[in-house]
Amino acid sequence: MTARSELARSYMLAGRLKEAEETFRFINSKTEVDIDAVIMWSQALRALGRMDEAFDALHRVRDKYWEDKDFLGMYLTCGYSSGHEQEAHEALMALDDLRKKGLLEPDRLRQGTVEDLLALNEEKPENVKRISANSC
Repeated sequence: MTARSELARSYMLAGRLKEAEETFRFINSKTEVDIDAVIMWSQALRALGRMDEAFDALHRVRDKYWEDKDFLGMYLTCGYSSGHEQEAHEALMALDDLRKKGLLEPDRLRQGTVEDLLALNEEKPENVKRISANSC
């Protein structure tokens, strides 16, 4: 990670989202796009409530990082939250392919039903809150 990426990451950790987003935008416009920088840029945009821009930042580099599980996870959540359901579904299927190949941690993507989620909520509501908080 570059010094500018570290600066932008520090801005995010300090809650200075506007500065983080501006720094990530600069990084991603001037250099070869770094996967960590583009994911963090998307997170900053998401935290600022700019869901369409968060998705667009990822979509621009989709072909380059389509096999990366962290990229796919962020693409999935940002896709669904910004109304790009078809693209988000494609990311879900790509993650499932990685799972089938054994390239994804077993707890990263679990199959289940709505009833399973409701049962999880009854069992441990804090887990559902955690899942919701990590969504785009």
